Amino acid sequence: NSQLRRAPPPPSSRPQASSDLLDFGDGPAAAPRAAPQREDTWTELVLDPLMSMTPDQFQTTWVRLAQSGQLTVQFSRIPDAGLIEDALAQHLIRVMAQGQPTPLIRKYFFYGVGMAGGGALLCEATLDCNSGQMVCLFRCEETSLTAPLASVFSAALATLGAK
Repeated sequence: NSQLRRAPPPPSSRPQASSDLLDFGDGPAAAPRAAPQREDTWTELVLDPLMSMTPDQFQTTWVRLAQSGQLTVQFSRIPDAGLIEDALAQHLIRVMAQGQPTPLIRKYFFYGVGMAGGGALLCEATLDCNSGQMVCLFRCEETSLTAPLASVFSAALATLGAK
C-alpha cells in the first residue's frame, strides 16, 4: 500500500502541463519498452478491491514505468464508454480518466492494484470509433502480471463483442 501513497514530487520535478497524461497531451517521449515477459509466469490476477490511486499517483507511476505489453481487440459495434468501464470494473479495473481527444478517438486510462505486493497495473486504451479497433498499452510494476492483466481485459471486452 505504501507504494501508492507516496507524496507527489516536489513542484520543480512535476511534469509540465503538456506532458499531463490525463489531459491527453502528447507530452514527452514514452519510457523505453520493456522486453516481453513470458505469458505463463502467472495464471491468475488478484487485485486489491480497497486500493485506489489519485491522478497524481497514476501520472507519476505511468511516467516511471516502461510499457510492458500490448493488446489489440476489434469491436464490430462500438460500445458506449460506460459499458467498457463497467465491464472492466467487474474485474476491479478502475477508470482514472476517459475522454474523446478527437471525434473518432476515445481514450481511457485504467488502473488496478495487485494484491500481495503486485503494485500498480496501468493501461492506456485508445479506441478508434471508425475502425472499431482498440489498442491497450500496459505498464505494470510487476511485469509478470502483464499477461494476466491482458487476459482480464480481453475477457471483459469480449463480453461487449470484442474479438
